[in-house]
Amino acid sequence: MNKKVIFVLGIIAGFVFTFLNGFIFENKNVKLKDSIYAINSEVVKINEVVPFNWDTVYYIEPYTSKEEIQDIIGIENVKITDNNISEGFVYLVFVKGNSVVTVLKGYPDNIGYDIRFKDKVNYSDDVSFNVIKDKNIIVLEKAGS
Repeated sequence: MNKKVIFVLGIIAGFVFTFLNGFIFENKNVKLKDSIYAINSEVVKINEVVPFNWDTVYYIEPYTSKEEIQDIIGIENVKITDNNISEGFVYLVFVKGNSVVTVLKGYPDNIGYDIRFKDKVNYSDDVSFNVIKDKNIIVLEKAGS
């Protein structure tokens, strides 16, 4: 009987963890959007815009498999999925240490912004981004790209 109770509690804990993990990811994405929409300048430091802790953000090219993404970032995570969507789709993975902080996915028209750069950006590099207001979205484009 004790093994059944422990098993059931383990399953419940797994569901609670999965739910909370999804909520935390979504909350960070909303905070990032709010932070981007609060920008009042033509150039910003990405470190000043992103409202959560991170070390590296990776830009994931279209048609990249889950396995390739995990190889690129060096971490396995259930929130990582294939990026089998066409060009124009935003797929960013923010990492802190050995953990995925959040995964941003969506078309700029749907999420309200776009962040453009090649490969990856490290927090320690303190990179500047040009701010472009384009129709109904705000575009952050790495300066010098």
